[in-house]
Amino acid sequence: MARCFSTASARITCPPERLRRLLAWVEDGGYLIAVAEYRDVADPLLDHLGVRYFEPSPQAPREWPEVLEVTLPGMLRPLRIDARGPRLEAGGRQPDWSAGEGANGGGEQILHFHIGHGHLTIASGLDQMLSNRRIGVMDHAEFYWTLLSEHDRSSPPQVLLLSRLQMPSLLDWLLENAGAACIAAAMLLVLWLWRIIPRFGGVQPEAPPARRELREHLAAIARYLWRSGALAALLAPAREHFRSRLALRQPGIAARPPAAQAIALAARSGLPAARIAAALDGRADTPHAFTDALRTLRDLEREL
Repeated sequence: MARCFSTASARITCPPERLRRLLAWVEDGGYLIAVAEYRDVADPLLDHLGVRYFEPSPQAPREWPEVLEVTLPGMLRPLRIDARGPRLEAGGRQPDWSAGEGANGGGEQILHFHIGHGHLTIASGLDQMLSNRRIGVMDHAEFYWTLLSEHDRSSPPQVLLLSRLQMPSLLDWLLENAGAACIAAAMLLVLWLWRIIPRFGGVQPEAPPARRELREHLAAIARYLWRSGALAALLAPAREHFRSRLALRQPGIAARPPAAQAIALAARSGLPAARIAAALDGRADTPHAFTDALRTLRDLEREL
């Protein structure tokens, strides 16, 4: 079977079905070398195998070595590689062999599993070792070639680099991870469109505007003047109306001076002369004075 080298970024968006097919390929005789992802990024392959990141004890901090000596099965001498990757530790499934500081309680950098008829090697930092700048440093190239020679029996030799798997479309990702929210948003969109789209059919005639009576307009003007404090403007038409009625009914009194008018109207109506003088010519700056003047003019008009 063909050899496969998988970087960690290729598995971040790996759906469960694709991961299942990849593991089935390994069980059928394939050889998979996988690079472990960093701590803060999810790795479905490591989760499936039960491999987790090693957490050193805070009470015993230590410095990691920069060089790791790895003795692969069947080799007479160790190979020197970078020791900069995150440390790993196996969970339920135990590896066939491992390399790192596990014997000293420091976690492993390489874990090798035998799965079915195939093999799976998990190595942290391997993609950096095989980069153009680092592959010629120490024994990086020999280490990778030894892994392939030891565990792969495919003919003809073939290496697949799975560095960028096809990512799901935005719609597939939304339906898989936020299906309920997508359905709710679609329903809200339909309701909003139903509300704003013009209706089809016959146009109903608009209702004619309501025509108000003159007294309603006058009452509205009076309320405005009352609220704005223009009481004198409201009292002036009432005084003018009373004087016209007085000139019509009692022309003799209407021809007298204001003071004499007040005395004559007081003698005729029995109301105080001062109250009559205030209603005819006094100031009406307060609501009380305004209403008292209107009441006096109404009573005098009745006596006429």
